[in-house]
Amino acid sequence: YENQPFESVELIEGWKEIDFGSFTYGALLDKVVKWAYGITPIDHKTTSKYLKQYMKTIGLKHQFTGHVEIMRQHYEGISGVLVDAIFVPRPLKTKAPECDFAREVTYRGEVEIRRWRDFVNRTVSDIEIARDTNFYRQFDNNCDAFNSECPYKELCELAKSQDIESVVEFAKQSVDHEVIVTGK
Repeated sequence: YENQPFESVELIEGWKEIDFGSFTYGALLDKVVKWAYGITPIDHKTTSKYLKQYMKTIGLKHQFTGHVEIMRQHYEGISGVLVDAIFVPRPLKTKAPECDFAREVTYRGEVEIRRWRDFVNRTVSDIEIARDTNFYRQFDNNCDAFNSECPYKELCELAKSQDIESVVEFAKQSVDHEVIVTGK
């Protein structure tokens, strides 16, 4: 971060949480900096989407709203996330820029934070209902949202022909990352 318009406050690169009462919401955060706009968390992103298109979506991403809310518990005056994004071409692309980088702050207000909290609560409620009724809805409209094979494709295919206990056991053996929402 040489010659940048900010100074490092905290290199997090780790897990931070929000207590929602009956569950905990957590996220991996990268860094916190201080600059002319105050204390701001930074999130580093790589994308195979062209940056102009990717940067148009950051204002809609719940992830960054969660980052703002988490960081508000640790620092005063947090209202946005500085997103550093770099374009990483897929191997099939033949002409790619040598380096395509974008930086933008995405801000969140109280209404967005409240709506995000409602969204998280509703999502957890949906998960609990699915768990309690042993019925999991298939969201196949998201199957092609990853610019590559969906990381959950094997689970969905297994779920078509197996009972839910077999799917859960397969998932437990396959998990290589932390669960975002945990029960208490």
